[in-house]
Amino acid sequence: AIDEYQGPILVTHANARSICDHPRNLSDSQLKSLAESGGVIGLNQVSDFVKKDKKPDLDDFLNHVDYVASLIGVQHIALGSDFDGADHVVLPGVDAYARLENCFLQRGFSRQEMEMIFNNNVERVLRQILK
Repeated sequence: AIDEYQGPILVTHANARSICDHPRNLSDSQLKSLAESGGVIGLNQVSDFVKKDKKPDLDDFLNHVDYVASLIGVQHIALGSDFDGADHVVLPGVDAYARLENCFLQRGFSRQEMEMIFNNNVERVLRQILK
């Protein structure tokens, strides 16, 4: 289906299947196709999407961010919150997002890259889709 659509692809709630083999997570080839479309993946914090067989923590989630950033670039990453009732999430509420800034900085992301991930990437794709 990705090959048929001509615009940017927006996948709002998935992670990297190479790190966690969940059926809704994207394979490397799917991630590359998404990037080729100019699209964005919203990485989510639902436990089953982040890590199997163990309760994931913030570092486990950030491993997905690092992996996807190195594979397709930060311009294709956003955050998929799952604050709408999903069980067992790494970040339990909006207030926990305040911790992300320092975590991203410690992982080597610049403030400009964080702006892209936290806001600008999704806004860019939505503007393109809604033209």
